[in-house]
Amino acid sequence: MPLPSKKQQQLKKKFDEIEKFIEGIKKHFSKKVKKVEGKLSSDALTFVKHVQQIYEDKTITPIQEEQKLKELANNASPLLKKELKSHDICSQLF
Repeated sequence: MPLPSKKQQQLKKKFDEIEKFIEGIKKHFSKKVKKVEGKLSSDALTFVKHVQQIYEDKTITPIQEEQKLKELANNASPLLKKELKSHDICSQLF
């Protein structure tokens, strides 16, 4: 088996960096939710659960992930959006 080219090694390194960054975002999100989950309504908890499921779905591309998150956010009620924003959860989606 031939050794990977320098370009392949660079791409692999960049991919690993991006993957690590995304994992960091997921961990940050989970920590933030844990801090306030006792204060969230059942609708907010369901929304957060759906967001986590989308983040954890390894069968979709980042573009598909973004589309699913936007669709979920667009279908959220104004009251739910307000609640999540007040706890600074998923506020980047609204």
